[in-house]
Amino acid sequence: MTYGVLIPAVLLIGYFIGAPSGVGGYMLIAILLSIMMFPLMMAHHHLILIASWNAAFTFGFLPGLPKVWYLVAFFSLGMTMLARIVHRQPLVTYRPLSFAMVFLAAVAILTGFLRGGLGMKALGSDMYGGKAFAYIIIAVIGYFALSSVRIPKRRALLYVALFFFTTLTLILSNVVYLMGQKFWFLYLFVPVDYAIGQAQADFLSTEVRRYGGVGFALMGVYFYMLIRYGIRGIFDITRPLRLAVLLLVIAGSLLGGFRSTVILYLLIFVFQFWYEGLLRTKYLWLSLASLVFALSLLYPFARELPVSFQRSLSFMPGLKVDLAARADAEASVEWRLKIWSVLWPQVGDYLFLGKGFVYDASDVYLAEESTRRGFMQSEDFAIITGDYHSGPLSIAIPLGIWGVLAFTLINIFGMRMLYLQFKNGDPDLYLFNQGMLALFSARIVYFWLFFGAVASDLATFAGILGLSLALNGAPRTQPWVAEEEQPLEVSESETEQPRLPKPSSIPASQWALDKGALEEPLKDV
Repeated sequence: MTYGVLIPAVLLIGYFIGAPSGVGGYMLIAILLSIMMFPLMMAHHHLILIASWNAAFTFGFLPGLPKVWYLVAFFSLGMTMLARIVHRQPLVTYRPLSFAMVFLAAVAILTGFLRGGLGMKALGSDMYGGKAFAYIIIAVIGYFALSSVRIPKRRALLYVALFFFTTLTLILSNVVYLMGQKFWFLYLFVPVDYAIGQAQADFLSTEVRRYGGVGFALMGVYFYMLIRYGIRGIFDITRPLRLAVLLLVIAGSLLGGFRSTVILYLLIFVFQFWYEGLLRTKYLWLSLASLVFALSLLYPFARELPVSFQRSLSFMPGLKVDLAARADAEASVEWRLKIWSVLWPQVGDYLFLGKGFVYDASDVYLAEESTRRGFMQSEDFAIITGDYHSGPLSIAIPLGIWGVLAFTLINIFGMRMLYLQFKNGDPDLYLFNQGMLALFSARIVYFWLFFGAVASDLATFAGILGLSLALNGAPRTQPWVAEEEQPLEVSESETEQPRLPKPSSIPASQWALDKGALEEPLKDV
């Protein structure tokens, strides 16, 4: 029976790969591959969800260009619910945070129905903007799917590495563009958004060539290093390679040309520094000395750097950068200020009932034509499409005060959960809990003060919180007490391992129980 199914499937796949017939051919290939992967999905759906959460891969042949993890989240939650029904086991969750997530999804759905529906142009509707509702609902579903299965502690390092390192796939967007038009069909499977900076440099003759995929891809490596080693581990003089790799990651991130990348890196470093308790240690003076040394090299030679680097650093006071980089950055700031000056007075109009995310297709067409002919500015078009470039505005106007309340509750309950896990959690996960708390804190400040969009950023918040719950379980309100762990498969050697008392700081090598987790064959969690 197996050969009877697989041989025709392989023949069909080979035929369509050799002579693909447009989107329909790729869709059939995907369906056949999905059928063959079904047993693997059933056994390892949670692991695949974690590995695909930050990956760049999309189903470009489906309406709306959904990311792979969207469909995996639906499948994973369904399999988890079925397993819990059969075995009558409670889900791993934190009730206050779960309530806040459901509350936000309910506010989005209700607002959509009261403000023109949830229509999406990709599904045949006359309205645009329904994707935002879908993103919020999928992020909430992904949170429950991610947090509902407990990860064995001996595989913590493997799961965390997969969660963060898969951001490197974002580089494919820039690589595909460099390969030329013959390979651009691959944008059916990777997003094209991150290659826009390259295309603008070629077709609009702009001097600032930005590799957005590279800039965002290396963020995952930066996050992982701080979570895996902490600042103490990175500045360990016996391990100089760690600091060298971190500096290379930061430098590579500047290829994206985003000032927000540098700001986010600084915020995470500051929070990590604070939570590690380094304010009164030698690491404070070491960090300050490193900063002074870096600035002494940067300011005299800033104009020698690539233009994208200069744009990323153009917010620094007194830094002399290329005129094209500074003009591009200042135009972006002016554009945002114009949008905010128009929108902030409108917040009161949508205080109790948000505007929603949908907008009419005819309005988009008229705005595009007016902008092209010079009757409207680009910021007017952004206002119509809901591209506010502001975290608070992205909630207050579309979802009103109820959306602001729901998202604020997610921030509060998420911070409380991560703090309890950091304070009372398993000592073997100490560095992980510390790093996730610093990452979440930085994300909150970044969202509210610098840049954010609730529809797209909710998945980032949900991923951090869901992964933390999956590794730690429900947060404890009392200090950690060693207790017998009962994983599904436990060898005698694992049950005999002694528990470590929780010190004030734990070396980076101790936070993962089993360094051999990367070599261990994957098993059903």
